[in-house]
Order: sequence, then C-alpha cells, then structure tokens
Amino acid sequence: LFDHKTKVMKALNATLIARKLDYIVSNLAQNKLDNCLLVKGFNPANPTFWAMEGLFPYIERTKIVELLKVVDCLSAPGSEFWIDIPGQMVADGEEWGKRAMKYGEDDPMHGVLSDISWELEEQASLGVVCEHFGRPWMPMLSPKMKQEVPFFCIIAKKP
Repeated sequence: LFDHKTKVMKALNATLIARKLDYIVSNLAQNKLDNCLLVKGFNPANPTFWAMEGLFPYIERTKIVELLKVVDCLSAPGSEFWIDIPGQMVADGEEWGKRAMKYGEDDPMHGVLSDISWELEEQASLGVVCEHFGRPWMPMLSPKMKQEVPFFCIIAKKP
C-alpha cells in the first residue's frame, strides 16, 4: 500500500508539506500501541498524521475508543487523522452473513469520534450516487436488500 501511494505521489509531482516524512507500520488495534510506537521511535512532540484507512469496521467499538484515546494522548496540537467508516448496516449479520463487519455508524460526526475533542470534518459521504474526488461514485449495495450502504471519509485535527 505504501509503495503504491509513494509511486502515485511521485507521478503527480506532489509537494511534501510535512517537515519530515516517516511512517511506522503497526497494528493500530493492538494492545499497548503507545508503548509499541514509542519503542519504534515515535515522537509525540511532533504533529502527526494518522491514516486509519479501512480499520474501524474490523474492530469492536471498545477497541476503537481505546485507539482514539491513545491517538489523542500521543498527538501534539496540529496533528490530524483520516478515517473511513461505513454505516451501521455493515455490522448486520442477517444482511451480510459471514461478511458482516464488527463496527459501523450512520453519524460519525456525533458517534465514536466525538469521544475525543478534535475538530471533525466530513470530507465525503459516499452513500449516494454522486461525484467525489473528481470521479463518479456508485455506492456499494447491501447483498440482500440492495440498499445503498452509507460510507464516510472523515478528517480530524487536534486543536
């Protein structure tokens, strides 16, 4: 994933706006994440960008709350995070069967993300047919009821 994104950014001649670019590959859902990151050289005094792409649907709400508290604690003011989160429908076992996910919510601006006092911005709501990020978007449909699945992209900044 990181190799692909690096190639895309180079092809676009994208300018690096961070003072320094490092990434630490780690399981963000693991216990004692803070210790793991600090041992690997993470510096909580520097503003950080946390990419939590495709993570929330695969962990329980209690673990998400723990993760957000760690992120909040380790983040200097000006830090940001980006997440994508599907609607609650994806956790419906009757609708999705074995493919059901562990977590989703229909109002991410007032749900689990409100447990920390960061400034939240809904970057995109991908639950309806429209254009996002310069491309036409067709939402995913649930397997049985064929309903459009809510899906959100959220960016947040620590004041």
